[in-house]
Amino acid sequence: MERHLQPVYFARALSHSVPQAIGRWSYSLYLWHWWPCYFIATSIAGRLGHTLLAQYLSLSVVLLFLIPAGWLSYQWLEAPYFRQSRAKESS
Repeated sequence: MERHLQPVYFARALSHSVPQAIGRWSYSLYLWHWWPCYFIATSIAGRLGHTLLAQYLSLSVVLLFLIPAGWLSYQWLEAPYFRQSRAKESS
C-alpha cells in the first residue's frame, strides 16, 4: 500500500510563522533578488571559479543579504500600504 502525504501535513507546515513570513515578504524578496544575486555570484565565481563550494557560498551570502533586504522592504513599503488600505476599507 502506497503512502501519500495528506494535505493536512502541508497545511500544518505552511501554518508556521516562518513560511507565513516568507510568504508575506515574497514580493519584496522577488524585487530585490536579481542584482544582488548576480553581483555576488559573479564576484565569488570570479575568485573561486565555478565550483560547488562557490555555488554554496554564493547562495549563503545572497540569503544573508536578501532576507533582511526583503524584510526591510516589506516593513517600509508594503506593510504601510496594506495598513492604509485596510484603514480605508474599515472606515
